[in-house]
Amino acid sequence: MPCPGYDPEVNAGQARDEWMKRTGPFYPLLVAFRLHSNLPLASDLEPSSDDLQRAAPWTIAAGAITGAGLAFVAAILLRTPLVPAISATLLIALWIFASGAFAEKGMLRLLSRTFAGGAAIGSGHLLAAVLLRLGLVIGTAPESWTAALVVSAVAGRLAYLISLRPPWSLLGSAHGGGPAEDAAAQENPLARGLTPFRWAVVAAVVLLTNVALAGGWGMVILSFSAAIGAVGHRFAARSSSAAVVGAAELIALVIVAASSPALVSPLIAGP
Repeated sequence: MPCPGYDPEVNAGQARDEWMKRTGPFYPLLVAFRLHSNLPLASDLEPSSDDLQRAAPWTIAAGAITGAGLAFVAAILLRTPLVPAISATLLIALWIFASGAFAEKGMLRLLSRTFAGGAAIGSGHLLAAVLLRLGLVIGTAPESWTAALVVSAVAGRLAYLISLRPPWSLLGSAHGGGPAEDAAAQENPLARGLTPFRWAVVAAVVLLTNVALAGGWGMVILSFSAAIGAVGHRFAARSSSAAVVGAAELIALVIVAASSPALVSPLIAGP
């Protein structure tokens, strides 16, 4: 949706300047939202390479805000007479609407290339992937939905950033090593934006978020996210950002569900 007063005749540079004025210091956050969102937000914006470079560390904030927004909706739904199963269904529908099933499609494409010779993805496959996410949310105790939603969204973005430029690759380049890593980073503006200082900020935000919401299990999720990101980086030619995000989100949801399982039927309304 174009911003208020936007003239369709203006060029991309003018539209970018207009959004920068409107959002101020949060412009990189807006760019980060555009990376993995299907929402009609700033649809006329065409970020420059510099924009993407500055938006890289804000990707984690975009994930956290997305998860927090879903958690807010979940809190409202859980205070209605609806049973948890219906609340979870509405929540996942909103999640899929906001993301455009970005992660699910990425994982399905990867599985298709790996095990089915690149066969086309049908609507049934996508439905199965969505139902898997729904089942994991339903299988989680409602009081832990906030942790599941926020931590999984952050885990997906963390794995994505690591797949672009792992923080340990910066250690190698700082000592004169890792020329291949540096060359790859120079080709991607998002990767160029992941400097040592920005990685330190990202790590601090992820660590605090995971521990605050999931306790010790948050560290387990962080470890799995890093591993998935590393694999995505290692096999960048065969994987995709969507597959990396999807795998990390799925693992995070599984861990939260296992650590805080639903002990009451989802067809029984809460008090």
